[in-house]
Amino acid sequence: MLPWLKNHPRVRHRGYWFINPGLASFAAMEAHLIIIWERGLAHPNLAQALAQITLPVAERHRVTWAGPRFLDNLRRFYNRASETLQLKCRETGSGEFLALVLQDRQPEYGLRNTSVGIRRVNTRMHDLREALRATLGGNVVHGTITAEEGRRDLYLMFGRRADDFLALPPQPAEAPPQMREADLVGGNGWARIEDIFALLNEALPYMVLRNFEALPEQVYVPGHNDVDLLVQDFKHAARLINGAKVFPEPWRVHYRVDIAGHDIRFDLRSVGDHYFDTRWQAEVLGRRYLSERGFYRPEAVDYFYTLLYHALVHKRQMKPDYATRLSRMADDMVGLKLDEAMFFDRNRAFDLLSRHMKGLRYQATIPHDHSVFCVFRQPPPAPQA
Repeated sequence: MLPWLKNHPRVRHRGYWFINPGLASFAAMEAHLIIIWERGLAHPNLAQALAQITLPVAERHRVTWAGPRFLDNLRRFYNRASETLQLKCRETGSGEFLALVLQDRQPEYGLRNTSVGIRRVNTRMHDLREALRATLGGNVVHGTITAEEGRRDLYLMFGRRADDFLALPPQPAEAPPQMREADLVGGNGWARIEDIFALLNEALPYMVLRNFEALPEQVYVPGHNDVDLLVQDFKHAARLINGAKVFPEPWRVHYRVDIAGHDIRFDLRSVGDHYFDTRWQAEVLGRRYLSERGFYRPEAVDYFYTLLYHALVHKRQMKPDYATRLSRMADDMVGLKLDEAMFFDRNRAFDLLSRHMKGLRYQATIPHDHSVFCVFRQPPPAPQA
């Protein structure tokens, strides 16, 4: 078995799904998280509320987030700005809380009315969450109601994949909770870039756009001093990786992240930001696959043409290393015999790119990020004499 499949029950690779026989049974199961915040633990009907939990419990934790960092953990956990969480923090309390990891071995999905409208959710988890809220109060209970939410929240909270919890035997009802004093993963920086990818793998659609040939051992390719990601939602991604904005302008999406004490830069491009055609972005993201190196990357044809687009549209001139790489990729990945000189001929290179884009009805776009050079962007007017 390929080593990168070891911990993944179902992984897409170059358009095909690979199934890990040892973990395939987990694909029909889900692990979920229920949190009863500090003020809920003080409620007189707590025992009555806990008695409503009939799903197997994999683990129980009494969790403490350090006081000064509680709001920052809440910001990342709920994917919201700190300013909007001040009231919630007062309602939940900022002390010790109870975290229960539940196993749903036969999940059933249906439509339910949620705070963001009608959604298709795990009905058992949704109804349990609402029952707990009815008993203890709406603001003191958190619960995941989709498999995706469960994977994301469990990894953020514990740094462990949902499958790890599904492999555990259920705890007896009288089992005491474990004591845990730790921030969300990445709350105090990251030890390795692999840890960031491990979280993103569980949390949201993303992929590394380019210059990933040396990852994860070497973060940067010479001449390219940032990690370029395409994500579904750049604000969510920025909070997950605990990134800090480098530039104040609202259109800039350049973030710095502490990895082993080093200031590592990430560019977070997102679907709909016109970095390139929105439909192209969505389709490329949908065709991504999990590299044997542990991060999502574009498929071969997508990588070739998005890199060609970037080299021609976002750069004033073709970089020699891009020409070398594109020539090699054309032969290895796309089946075209193109020498490096061809990519320095902008007319011929643009013709190759245009034929691909027209065939798929992709449009050239002007990025919302004003700092990105674009050959189609109108230059600023000349100053008046």
